Amino acid sequence: AALEKAIKKNYAPAYTMLGNLYLAGKEVKKDVPLALSYSASAARRKNLTALISLAEIYSKGEDTPKDITKAESYYRKACKLCDPSIVFVLAVPFAKLLVSHPKEDKKATKEAEELLLPLVRKDKKNGEVAYLLGEVFTREDNTSRAKTYFAKAKSLGVTELKD
Repeated sequence: AALEKAIKKNYAPAYTMLGNLYLAGKEVKKDVPLALSYSASAARRKNLTALISLAEIYSKGEDTPKDITKAESYYRKACKLCDPSIVFVLAVPFAKLLVSHPKEDKKATKEAEELLLPLVRKDKKNGEVAYLLGEVFTREDNTSRAKTYFAKAKSLGVTELKD
C-alpha cells in the first residue's frame, strides 16, 4: 500500500523497489516484464539505482534477452548522473561492453578511452582500468601506449579481464 501511494506521487525509488521485487520474485510472483517496466519508469525519473540495475540486466542477458545497446544507454545515463567519486563503479563494466564492439567501431573505442583515462590518472593502482586501456589502445593500433598500460596492469597483478 505504501509503495502504491509513492508511485502515485511519482516517487522514483518506489518504482525501483517494485522493479526489484518483481525481478527477484520476493513477496510477489516473479514477473520480469513488469519488473523491467517499473525499473524503466524509475530510470526515466533519473533514478541511479534503476539505471545501473537495467544496465546490468541488459548487459548480462539475465531474465531477459541480452541487449548491449540498451545496456550501454543505461550505463551512459548513469555515468552522467552519478557523483564523480563513484563513477569508477560504472566505468569498468561500461568500458568492457565498449571494447567488446568490433574493432572498426571507433566511436565505442573513443568513448571507452574517454571514460577510462581520467580514472587511471586518479587511481594509479587499478590494474583492471590499466588493462582495459591496453585493450583500447590495441584497438586504436597505438602499440606503444597499449604495451605501457598492459605492463602497468601486469605490475598490478592483472593479466586478463574477469567477468
